[in-house]
Amino acid sequence: MSQRTFHRKFHALTGESYGQWVSKQRLERAKNLLRETDLNIEQITEACGFASSGSLRRLFREYTDGSPKEYRKMHSLGTRT
Repeated sequence: MSQRTFHRKFHALTGESYGQWVSKQRLERAKNLLRETDLNIEQITEACGFASSGSLRRLFREYTDGSPKEYRKMHSLGTRT
C-alpha cells in the first residue's frame, strides 16, 4: 500500500490525520505519566517520543488549555512513584 493510500484510508476510518492521531496518543501517555509518576517534563518528553519539552507543552496547551504542571497539580493520584 502506498503512503498516500494509507493516509487516505486512515483519515477515512478515524476522521483525523495519522500525525494528529499519533500526537494525541503521545499526549494521552504524557497525561498518564503526569498523573501516576514523579517524572519531570524532560523525562516524560523522552518517554512519549516528543521532539522537545517545548513541543509537549505546546500540544498540551492546544488540547487541554493548560500546562503539564497545572494538569499534574489538578489530576495527580497522590500516590505517585
